Amino acid sequence: FSERNFLGRGQTVRAGVSTVSGGQALSFSFIEPNFLARDISLGLSGYYEQTQTQDRSFDTEDFGAATSVSFPVSENGRAGLRYSIDRNEIIFSDASRANSSPIITADEGDRLVSALRASYSFDNRTTGLNPNAGVALEFSATYAGLGGDAEYLLTEARAVAERAVLREEVTLRATVEGGALDTLNGNSNYNDRFFLSSR
Repeated sequence: FSERNFLGRGQTVRAGVSTVSGGQALSFSFIEPNFLARDISLGLSGYYEQTQTQDRSFDTEDFGAATSVSFPVSENGRAGLRYSIDRNEIIFSDASRANSSPIITADEGDRLVSALRASYSFDNRTTGLNPNAGVALEFSATYAGLGGDAEYLLTEARAVAERAVLREEVTLRATVEGGALDTLNGNSNYNDRFFLSSR
């Protein structure tokens, strides 16, 4: 369920439920775009995920919550802050533990991650001088270590270029993204590592 104008107030509400043979997932988010009657966006979100798959040697159980705020810093730019707290658990059976890589089995157990993320975004795809082309840029830095069991610095960047062609009936889009993870305590965890983006 997704509603971008909840009760006619311009608020965004999203809720999702997924259940398959390999796991379950629940998610919820709420965004108030005019917090305190200003151009300040306030967000709240929470999730629960559980996997029990046959194609991996372990199961997972994750849940957490986050709150965020963003505000304009220029005509097309916004800055944001986000605090999140997550509990991640990796579970092995005795048989799968014996046949799994030591790199993965080292992450067995549960841990608490408390993190603060600062971000900046620029998007002129709808407000630029050329209505048929534009770019979107995103930069963020996340520090985990405000309590909890993890300590790392994660930096990420993403760039998107778009152009409408064929009488504006087709939109071409190119996306480049990357990041770096600095494990301040010496070891990275499965949940912190990079995976291909679904965006």
